[in-house]
This record gives sequence, structure tokens and C-alpha cells, in this order.
Amino acid sequence: MLTHKKILLVEDDIDDQQFFIEALKEICPEAECSIANNGIEALAHLNNDPLLPSCIFLDINMPYMNGFECLTEIKKAKAYKAIPVCVLSTSSNEASKTQSLQLGAASFISKGWNLTELKLQIDEVMQKYFGGCVQLAYV
Repeated sequence: MLTHKKILLVEDDIDDQQFFIEALKEICPEAECSIANNGIEALAHLNNDPLLPSCIFLDINMPYMNGFECLTEIKKAKAYKAIPVCVLSTSSNEASKTQSLQLGAASFISKGWNLTELKLQIDEVMQKYFGGCVQLAYV
């Protein structure tokens, strides 16, 4: 189980970034969240930050380097391949989910989000990798 709660969100949509951070802060206020706007920025972040993230939430559809390409690079790198990656997608397409898992993703979240649904999905990931954070009543 991971002890520090450092999250890297790789997402190009500013509204989705803000929505994710809002949900994360309600679930796990002690978590630190960094943002990369695409796969290239994500890899640069990983290369330049001395404290690696405990978990990466990675969008599929992004400019410059999409999520599949970024995931492939993360899992090829010896220093990063053990970091759990949760793929985010607006698609609930089984092919995208299958491809993500085959490339090494730890989980897959479809982005049909409302705040309650997103908090539940983030909480599931936080429970799996961190043993949870704050207990919330979802109403």
C-alpha cells in the first residue's frame, strides 16, 4: 500500500481538470495533485520531479501524445512502470478499456461524470492503492 498521496492528472480539458480536483479534494484532502495537459507534459513531469506520483489518472484523447501512447511510454520506463495508471475516457467503448488494460493500466474510468459518480470512482482507486482517505457519505 502506498504511503504518500501524490497524484498526477494528465488531462487536456480545463473543466475536467477542475472537476477532478474538486472531487479529489472532497475524497482525499491530503492528496497532492499535479496536472499535465498531455502525454508529453506528463513524461516531462515524471522525468523532472524527484518525488514520483503514487498514482496517475490519464485521459485517452489529448493532443500531441494521446493516453495510449503515454501509457506505453510509462510502462516501458523502468522507473515508472510500477506506478498505477487509471485511464480516463469519455468513451465507454470496451475496445478502449481492453486496450488500456493490455497496455498496463490498473483501471479504467468512463467520464460520464456527475460529482457523486466521480467521487465514488476516485474513492475506489484511493481505497485500492492508499487504503482510502476520508470516509464520506454519498448523497
